[in-house]
Amino acid sequence: MYTLNERLPTTNGYVKQINLYPLELQLKTPFKTAHGLTTARPITLVELVWGDGSRGYGEIQSFYDAAYDTETQAISIAAIRAAAPAVFQNSIPVGMPSFARAALEMAFSAVMPAREGAQLISLPTMVDDTAQGVPVGQAIGIMPNAQRLTNQIERAIAQGYQRIKLKLGAAPYDDVIAQVMPRFPTTMFSADGNGGFAVHDGLQRLQRLEGMGFTFIEQPFSEDQNELNIAAIKQLTSLRISLDESLHSIEDYERYRQTGALFTIKQAKIGGWRTAMHILQTDANAWVGGMLASGLGRSVDLALAQVSLTNHFAAYIPTDVSGSDRYFERDIIKTPMVIEHGAIQVPTQIELDWEAIHALQVTSTIEIRP
Repeated sequence: MYTLNERLPTTNGYVKQINLYPLELQLKTPFKTAHGLTTARPITLVELVWGDGSRGYGEIQSFYDAAYDTETQAISIAAIRAAAPAVFQNSIPVGMPSFARAALEMAFSAVMPAREGAQLISLPTMVDDTAQGVPVGQAIGIMPNAQRLTNQIERAIAQGYQRIKLKLGAAPYDDVIAQVMPRFPTTMFSADGNGGFAVHDGLQRLQRLEGMGFTFIEQPFSEDQNELNIAAIKQLTSLRISLDESLHSIEDYERYRQTGALFTIKQAKIGGWRTAMHILQTDANAWVGGMLASGLGRSVDLALAQVSLTNHFAAYIPTDVSGSDRYFERDIIKTPMVIEHGAIQVPTQIELDWEAIHALQVTSTIEIRP
């Protein structure tokens, strides 16, 4: 497996500058989960500049607050500042927070050459044949009523999405879902608790959801109550549990690997695409989840989802990586990734939209030099 303190291979000389572009991508519609309501997505674009003029790009996918993960955007940015001396030697130090480390690893791998007029960023190649499209699903946030939820599901199915993930709220919202799901008897459904289940009735809720026909549920109980997630695995018959918020590193994954859990693998959250790829290549119970990423991060996630098609569970479950036009009013790539016949083609190159990047930038560029 990739060693975290290993110097990264590059033919471009040494990094001479790090630029951080704090962005805010506006959502087309508010996205509600057990963590709260999201109307805008903070993303910090990371740019590495090498001595020969080549540039690499990654993105920090943490959030403003600690509702989803204790590593916030402020912590991620501070971590990259602290790591700068190592980055200028083309390496990533051990012990970095996961989102910050993943952003740097992406930037070392998604590189635009120094040629005059070059605009295309070459993405890391993870499989030999990238022609195969990746089957995709769509996540739908908590809706105010059954009709709104029905409308959202119908729209997603019409667009070709092959799995529908329903975000779960408090226990009464299960009644709304129970009204809606029977209207779509041939649709694959999964659920996402985002750690919002209560101790006193969590198992009863899981047993009810199992009866509704969900394929699996992500993180019903919080990370602090992970023993309840593990205990529930043994008490459910057909409904499987996939850990998400509980995974921050390869060490977390190894801790739960023998529990019978599924694993929602997000490269930005687990420390980078190399760690994610290692897990996806070796564990039949791992699959690729989404992080409301920009088109840049979504491209890398799609490539990982293609890797995961070789394992049993992920080959059966369409990934969470929706089309790049699904969530944001304006993205940072020029050519959107669109769903066709239930799948999205994996890009090998992308072009950043610098006009959009500057329009979405919320604070001044942070320039870090030796």
